[in-house]
Amino acid sequence: MPRALLVLTLLLLPAAVHAAAPCRRLPLERPLRGATMVHLDDASDDNLANDGLRGYGTESAAGMLRRLRGVGLTLVSLMALGHLDHARDTTVRDERADPGKANDATLLATMATAHHEGLAVLLVPHLWLADGEWRGRITHPQGPDADAFFQSYGDFVEHVAQVAEQGCAEALSIGVELKGLSTVPAHRARFRDVISRVRAAFKGLVTYSANWDELPDVTFLAELDVAGVNAFWPLHQRPGAGADELHAGAQSVARTLAEVHRKSGKRILLTEFGYKSVKDSAVRPWEWPGEAKVDALPGDEGYQALAYAALLGAVAPAPWLEGVVVWFVPSDEKDPHREGRWEGPNGFSPLGKRAEAVLRAFCAGEGWRQKARRK
Repeated sequence: MPRALLVLTLLLLPAAVHAAAPCRRLPLERPLRGATMVHLDDASDDNLANDGLRGYGTESAAGMLRRLRGVGLTLVSLMALGHLDHARDTTVRDERADPGKANDATLLATMATAHHEGLAVLLVPHLWLADGEWRGRITHPQGPDADAFFQSYGDFVEHVAQVAEQGCAEALSIGVELKGLSTVPAHRARFRDVISRVRAAFKGLVTYSANWDELPDVTFLAELDVAGVNAFWPLHQRPGAGADELHAGAQSVARTLAEVHRKSGKRILLTEFGYKSVKDSAVRPWEWPGEAKVDALPGDEGYQALAYAALLGAVAPAPWLEGVVVWFVPSDEKDPHREGRWEGPNGFSPLGKRAEAVLRAFCAGEGWRQKARRK
């Protein structure tokens, strides 16, 4: 039996045991301290030698989970992908049985390993559009198209919820950045139906990962256990900002989140936050490495660390904080082809950079701000 398949088989055994008995979920230590681990789809590159060695359910992913636990994190966020052809497509296609993808088997294996390492699991269904458009552009008017989309999307998320329950995940998001739908009052009942289907299949914590400029207008916050947000607010506008300006921007973000909490009564989970290790990456934090204007920026680990310290320092004392989830780390930190596959040395991952020291200090608790300032 090939080594990768043997590892996957062994890792699946705990998941099978869990599926046969009521879930014994890990206690959620608040504030949650997590990171999104992205599945490296190595089957999509030209190197056949690494297929099956880099993604979810592999030894490499298990090593990354141990690495995260060593930093002091208590949670890992995993991604289940659904696909649309374009923003008006009504049929979601998933990867539940696709070899080399983040399918049911590899997700269950990774959840079992995460639990073995003492990490709680947040499972998040992401939609990706084949034409490269952002999922926030998905819109459907009232009528058959909207009904067809929500039926298909509900089927997708319900299946993800079933996998989450089988793997005893502690938390589940019902979606990510569906700004063109979540803020439309006419779609509220449709989202409530999706949430009802999720709750029938999954008994853990339920949230939704709103875009940073979407959260205050989400119509179904009352149906969630906690309000989730992908927290990519700009922290400053002018190039060359220092620690004071980053701090002021982060305090403004905290005030926005406090107001959402006041109005909704929901605690806030930063389902994603992060900054690239390049100068001024907190001006437009959502921009991805690979874009020419991003790659032209000089590398700057110190700036990334300052941005981490500013945002974490602003939200850490808040009584409404449910937790934070770093965006992102790869399923194989040592992947030799990472620059062509995910993001390169100046991307979002804080590991092996000065931002990791800030994250470690935050996880350790007392005095972390002072330690961060000395870095």
